[in-house]
Amino acid sequence: MLPEKIGRYEIQEELGRGGMATVYRARDPNFKRDVAIKVLPAQFTDDPVFRARFEREAQTIAALEHPAIVPVYDFGEEDRQPYLVMRYMPGGSLAERMAHGPLPIEQIVKIVSRMASALDAVHSKGIIHRDLKPANVLFDQYGEAYLSDFGIARLQESAATLTGDSIVGTPAYMSPEQARGDPDIDGRSDIYALGAILFQMLTGKMPYEATTPMAVAMKHITDPVPRLSQARPDLPRSYEAIIDRAMAKDRTQRFAKGELMVAALETAGCGQTLKTQAAPPPVQAVFQPTAPPRPTPAAQPPAGPHLSPAVSPPAVARPQSAAGYRPLTLPRRGISTWLWALGAFILIGVLCLALSIGGTLTAWWAMLSVPPNPVVQATATDFDLSIFTPSADFTPESGYTPLAPPLSGYYDDFSDPSSGWPSYRSDSAVTDYTAGSYRIFVNVPKQMLWVNPYLYFTDVSLEVQANKVAGPDDNYFGLICRYQDQNNFYFLVISSDGFYGIGKLSNGDSLWIGMDSWQYSQAIHQGETTNLLRADCVGNALSLYANDTLLATVTDDDFSAGDIGLLVGTLDNYGADILFDNLAANLP
Repeated sequence: MLPEKIGRYEIQEELGRGGMATVYRARDPNFKRDVAIKVLPAQFTDDPVFRARFEREAQTIAALEHPAIVPVYDFGEEDRQPYLVMRYMPGGSLAERMAHGPLPIEQIVKIVSRMASALDAVHSKGIIHRDLKPANVLFDQYGEAYLSDFGIARLQESAATLTGDSIVGTPAYMSPEQARGDPDIDGRSDIYALGAILFQMLTGKMPYEATTPMAVAMKHITDPVPRLSQARPDLPRSYEAIIDRAMAKDRTQRFAKGELMVAALETAGCGQTLKTQAAPPPVQAVFQPTAPPRPTPAAQPPAGPHLSPAVSPPAVARPQSAAGYRPLTLPRRGISTWLWALGAFILIGVLCLALSIGGTLTAWWAMLSVPPNPVVQATATDFDLSIFTPSADFTPESGYTPLAPPLSGYYDDFSDPSSGWPSYRSDSAVTDYTAGSYRIFVNVPKQMLWVNPYLYFTDVSLEVQANKVAGPDDNYFGLICRYQDQNNFYFLVISSDGFYGIGKLSNGDSLWIGMDSWQYSQAIHQGETTNLLRADCVGNALSLYANDTLLATVTDDDFSAGDIGLLVGTLDNYGADILFDNLAANLP
């Protein structure tokens, strides 16, 4: 029977009923507005612990202020039943909208953007939703999405303690750690649930289906991440990469924040491999050398002293390295006035020299690795670059001329778009700051694109997180050290299908060092995932690590100092899309 009043609120109709609460639409006579009242079960109110918990949670969620969170106006108790009074949302729920199938991409991006923003806000305050699902995403009269029921899962958790239940949440959207009943749940469980909702919005289907709720929960623990490409083969692979990361079984591999997920979603489709159209025009000059064939893992199984068995997926946060190697966090790089003046003087001289020998302004900007264009060159290991003419201002004899004296260390988490890395965008390539990372996207076959911060080191230990977000696995990406000029530097690289190499450009010739072909290692995380790379350039030794595993150490005496850099390259396929984060350069 419908109650006439709850507190001062005049009940109009019942909106819904569940195991934890009944929701009514009511009229507030004081403010002359409709509200939604969520009434909790009475059986727990006799327990003083639950009653105290209810008051704390009600005060917490009533204090939440965000444009994408349903506001709570009031709370109280009526006939031993606690209740919450919230804004009435006449636009219905996301569950109702998805009843008719997948949603348009534009609408999905808008919804996820609002939900992610709300989650980031509450996570920063130590609040976790714990029961994110389409029924808790509500719409106002203008079609704007809002998150509801913050704190209700915490109350349900208290109720579960009283009844002896151990799992709190909705199985269809429950993270593996929630399904296992882990006690240390954090905001990444909400990110997982948002990924599951995204999958459903894109496909119209649940991520996992089974005959019982417990069986569904077990699938979240044991089954692989559902393949978006099987349900929506028309979507670019970049969307599947977002689902893979958001719903990763290991929470350290998920998006650390909702804003990162939104950034990936907003750019999804930009980096997909195009299979039906010709390659786009090159950034500058496209070379078409013949790359040596790489062995398959079956043909060249992992073996030898520098190869190791598979390791656990890497953490998103940069760990402390072993053997006394400690990334050094420094203030953001700044250049004093006299250095700016010196740099300007050198630049003017270089430009004049370039014009005198017929060079172009664009090429000189690229050479110096400063905006508006990044350094863009074409090469790959074992490629013949004899047709490339070394620049007049930098020669192997004169060496690299830095704008600053040798540094003691450098660090950039790429959260500040003004920290000095170039931003460039075309159909062929992209280099830019993206969602707190630095993106390098190469959309030309057999092309290598690199960028330099224009620094100077002798011995240096480099570390960076490299996340492949889209494109082919037969790519390569990694770190540069002792950069002399565009024809002379060391490169230490891996690929998304498990291969690695250490090589150099020497007078324009691309050569392996200490190896005669690509090598394979199970320590490299394959596919669209993150690898923690480390390159030590100390004395005449060059060492490459992946995920804290030493892959190889080689020796070479050509270059003793120079710039550092990031690079991404393509082979026969194009569309390699890599996000770099937390670049550290330290004295070993």
